[in-house]
Formats: sequence, structure tokens, C-alpha cells
Amino acid sequence: MTPMNLIKVIGDVDESYVLSALETRDGQAKKKKRMSLSRSLLIAALIALMLLLVGCAVAYVMSLNDMKIGEYSYIVPKHLDENGNKVYETEVTKNALSLQGYAGSPGYLASKEWYAFCETYTYPEDQEEIPMEDRLDYLSYGCYFPEQIAKVDEICEKYGLNTLGHEWIEDIPTTFDALGIDGVVLPDSSFQVDYRENQCYYYSDGTFDIGFTITFVGETPTWPAPIELRMRYVQKTSFDGVYGQMGPIESYTQWEYTTEQGVTALLAISEEDARIIVDQKNAFLTVHSMDFDTSTGTGTPYLPQEVWEAVAEIIDLAVVPGEVDVEAAQERENIRRAKAQAALEAEMETYVDPYSLESYQQYANYVIDRTNNPKSLMYGRNPDDFFYVIWDLDGDGTEDFLWGGNGELFSEAVTLQDGKIKLLYNVGVEWCLCENNIIEQSFDHLDSPTGFYTYIQFESGNIGNAKEICRIEFDRETGTWKQPIYDEWGSWEEITEEEAMEIIHSYKRLEFDKKPITEFAKG
Repeated sequence: MTPMNLIKVIGDVDESYVLSALETRDGQAKKKKRMSLSRSLLIAALIALMLLLVGCAVAYVMSLNDMKIGEYSYIVPKHLDENGNKVYETEVTKNALSLQGYAGSPGYLASKEWYAFCETYTYPEDQEEIPMEDRLDYLSYGCYFPEQIAKVDEICEKYGLNTLGHEWIEDIPTTFDALGIDGVVLPDSSFQVDYRENQCYYYSDGTFDIGFTITFVGETPTWPAPIELRMRYVQKTSFDGVYGQMGPIESYTQWEYTTEQGVTALLAISEEDARIIVDQKNAFLTVHSMDFDTSTGTGTPYLPQEVWEAVAEIIDLAVVPGEVDVEAAQERENIRRAKAQAALEAEMETYVDPYSLESYQQYANYVIDRTNNPKSLMYGRNPDDFFYVIWDLDGDGTEDFLWGGNGELFSEAVTLQDGKIKLLYNVGVEWCLCENNIIEQSFDHLDSPTGFYTYIQFESGNIGNAKEICRIEFDRETGTWKQPIYDEWGSWEEITEEEAMEIIHSYKRLEFDKKPITEFAKG
């Protein structure tokens, strides 16, 4: 803010006074007629006020407002009325945040311009995407078309930044070794850190993104439950297309905190998430918690300020990665690709396409053969344990082939269509069949306090229109039973265990004369 703007904030002041004062300050005073004493005192007061305000600006503490680059809104349905119409809640607004610098920095300006571009850009319908091999260095920006790549290049040139380039995805130890760091937390016996292998990547300039979980240990832990976090470290010389999102800024408690490391950070917490932000000399570092989902209880719940200050003491907020050996990283990737290709070729040598088979008997033999294939998840299982049932699952008048291998539960269902095998149902979990062509999927093991029951119904003759008609989730340790309110995002209704059991028992399981699949295969 300029001195002129600072004064205009205070009120209506004659600009001639200010200009005269500024000219005098700069040694450019010209001969003018003598001013009255009152005017001289006013100018002196204004000059003193300007100096005071400028001095205050030096001590200004950055906040989330200085990271905001835009906002977007959406409406969440609340429930269905008696006529089946959606009833909506009020509009929900989210803020988009720069993760590469505060307002005024090149990273912030680049991030803001890119966000505005993405919000208005529409994918062309009649244009082919650029081949993957020709846009590898722009994958981190989500670029598919020439105008997107051109915009990234324009932003980088405009703000003097580099593109991030190739994204390296490796295991945690290799990533740390490539970055030249021991991790993103400080060594201490009062907590345990678990890095998430599937949430870790880095770039050649040292920019990285790493997910991890912190659990306090000891007799008096600061917080008893794991805290799920992500750290994003962005070099200020590069343009990072990733931005953060958050709820209303006014819902956050913000404060400046200096760690024992001597690092000053901005801490911000709300009912939904928390953030730790550090503006390093050469990089912008952000740590945020996994958003807490009140409907499922997942993520990091609201924690008091002292807990987040303890977390800030644990994390290495002064971390500085070294120079990445790009040639070594590329060589490791080449080796991984070669191994994956070799494994794929070996698997294809023994692969049988089940959808090229022309009878249920061929399919039964295919199922049995999978128990002898080391590449199959069924390898080593006893085929004599498998059973089959012939049943019209989708109600189209054609008998289908259902099989399983665990008591009364099915694994897959296939049908014959145009003389070829077609998969009807397989969701990766075992299931049973109830009256009215309703499938029940459940996870209710005695050694697990949590589980679910889900019921899916198929329209007659069109299995592609299967829809979930009921779902119940439970936690026996807390005595919580609940079911979703359908057509509403993330909303659940609490029910009693007795109510849940009544619903579950209302779906009558069908009894079948199950026969060994090995007998069917022999014909």
C-alpha cells in the first residue's frame, strides 16, 4: 500500500497537502506562498502518521487471506421431501489457496492466473489430446491440449518461473535419498511417524509432496489418535499448478508460532482441517491435515491449538532438499518400466480372455485353471471347494452362471450374450442373493467391531441399472448404527441396533442347491 493509499484509508484529505509533504520529504520543495501554522501542523501530523503506518506494515503478519486466489460455490442437497423432490441447503462456498507463496510473490501471481484460466477453460470436443509422450513435462498441470501447455509456458515466462517438469514417483526410502533428506519430521521418541507409500512424489528441482501420519506415544500422549498430514514443499523458482482449498477463512483461528528450531510459521485451524504454513527463503512449505468427514468420522478431527503447536515442533519446517540426480532417477524409472513390461509379457503368455469363451463349461474350466496359475490371485486354492448355481440373476429369461467358494457366498456371475461370456456381477467382495433379485454384500466378521451391509437391486432384464437401495454401517465398540439418507452428499441417519437388525432380516436370502464346479467342468 502506498503512502497516498494509507492516508486515503483514514479519510478525506486534500491531496495538495500530501503532495507538498512528499515533495518536502524528497528534497523537491519548491517556492510557494507561506502556509498557515495549522496547515503546517496538519502536514507534520500526516507525515508522522505515514511513517507510523509504514512502520506497522513491516510487522504485518501474513494470514490465509494472503493466500486466497479465488473461490467457488456449490449447493448440497439436504433430503427428499414427501414427493421425492430434493430439498437443498444453503450454498456452500470454498476458497482456493496458493500453495507457492503469499500475495504479491511471483508464485502467488502465477497460481492465481492459472486458477482463473482453469476455471474458465473448456475442453474442446472436436480436438484430439496431445499424445502422452509429448506432454510428460506438463502432466502435473493436467494439460491435455496445446492451449493449456501454451498457458503454462506464458505464465512461467511472465513471472520468471520454471516448469516443474517430470514427476518422479518412488518408494519412501528412495524418495528421501533422491531429495537428500532424512524425512520431514524431526527425530524423537515421543511420537511415531508412518509415511504413506502411495502418497509421495517429487520433481527434479526438489519440489515434493509427501503424506504421513503422526501418532504420539508414551504415558501422557499429546493426542491419543493418529494425525493424518500432507506436506507440500515448492521451490520459489518453479511454477506449481496445484492449489489448496478450504472453507470460509473467518471460520479459522490463526496465529503466528515460532518453533524451538527458530522457524516462524502461520498456524490455522478450524472444525474441518488445520494448516501449518512456512515462507522459507527459497521455498514455500505447507502442511495440512486430512479433512475431517463428520458423516464417516474419518480424517483428523478438530484439535486444540496446543496440539498443533506440538505437531509444529515435530515436523522439520526448516527442511531443505538437495539437488536431485535426474539421470539416476531416470535410470531407476527405466528399470521399473522394463520389469513391469517383462511381468506383463509373462502374464500374457498364460492369459485367457474369459470373454472370448463360448460356454459355461469353458468358463468353469477357466475358473479351475486360475488355481494353477501363479499370476492369479486364486493360485493355490483347492478347486474342489468351489460351487456353482444356474440362475436367472437379472431376470431377462436367460439362465446365468453363478459361482463361489465360501459357504453360501458367491464370487462372480456371468451370462451368455451373442454366444460369448459376459460378466454380470463382480465387485471384488463375496455376496449372496436375496428375493426379488437383490444382492447382499456384507462385512461382518466377529473379530472386527466395524462392518457394513449393502443391498443392491437390478431392474429386470437390465443389470447395468443396478442401484444401491439400502446400506447400514456399524461400530459395535461405540454402539453406532447408521444408514445414508439417499440423494444427499455425506449425510447419515443414526438408527438403533434393533432397527438395523430388522432391516437386515427383511431381506430374505435364497437357498440354492449348490454343486461342485469341478463336476460341471468335466461335463
